[in-house]
Amino acid sequence: MSEVSKRLKLIFPEFEALIEVKKHFSPAIYLSLMLKIPMSTFAYPSRGDLLIKVDIKRGEMPKVPKLLVGDVYYNATEDAIGISLNEKEIYSRSLIKIGSVLEGLNLLANINKVTPVKIVSV
Repeated sequence: MSEVSKRLKLIFPEFEALIEVKKHFSPAIYLSLMLKIPMSTFAYPSRGDLLIKVDIKRGEMPKVPKLLVGDVYYNATEDAIGISLNEKEIYSRSLIKIGSVLEGLNLLANINKVTPVKIVSV
């Protein structure tokens, strides 16, 4: 039986957060991401969201019409995982929902500069 979701811990210098990535949103992105875990990278604020560089280089995929606060998405243009910090309509096929934040959303929202992060499986 193959796994359908994976919990990932985001370890920042001053706190930790927990996200869940679900395979059914995009199996290709899910598998590419799982092959990179564990990884050390960086997070940065961008247009009201938080992006985490992942270097998996996947193209555009079927999209969802809306992202809610706490949704986790893949941004194909930036090659990064995004954390939605506000609700938004999606007009681009380069933003693909892949999961949600389980713990630490308020702490993630306070990141205001480039910050190192380690991503590990739990």
